[in-house]
Amino acid sequence: MAHAMASQACTAKVPAISKRMAATDHPPISKILTHIAASGRDVLTLAQGISHWGPPPACLEAARQASSEPETYAYGPDEGLPELRRLLKEKVETQNGLEGYDVVVTPGANQAFMNVVLATLDPGDGVVLFKPYYFNHHMALQMTGLGPSIVYGPCTPEHLHPDLDWLEAALARP
Repeated sequence: MAHAMASQACTAKVPAISKRMAATDHPPISKILTHIAASGRDVLTLAQGISHWGPPPACLEAARQASSEPETYAYGPDEGLPELRRLLKEKVETQNGLEGYDVVVTPGANQAFMNVVLATLDPGDGVVLFKPYYFNHHMALQMTGLGPSIVYGPCTPEHLHPDLDWLEAALARP
């Protein structure tokens, strides 16, 4: 019976990709690396998330020891470990002067951006993306159905900060 189910699973039709995903840009880094590699030149990528070196032996040993402790592999709170969140909140209050906020820990800035988009926006809502922007943020908006409603705003040329005068004028328009 299990064998029959496994063969059915192997022959099952792969569902089509969603329209949102089909309308999402591919990361430009991949296109650029493919183009350079096709030219026959050597490519050494310094992009994040691509590690060519393993962790130091001390880290591997600490991970090995931690892997035998049940709390290491159990699910933790989605918003991050309470002690880590408390320390980060303390840092944000004392060093950045931001009080009255809560802290959520994410695996990175891209996940944090996606969480904010999913928690605060719906398809059809207006959204401003200031140029230059990080391509993953553009892709996150596309993946959540917000691609058609993106308005691209300028940044100040001297510091590349969002042009708040432009934003204020844009928000004042009907």
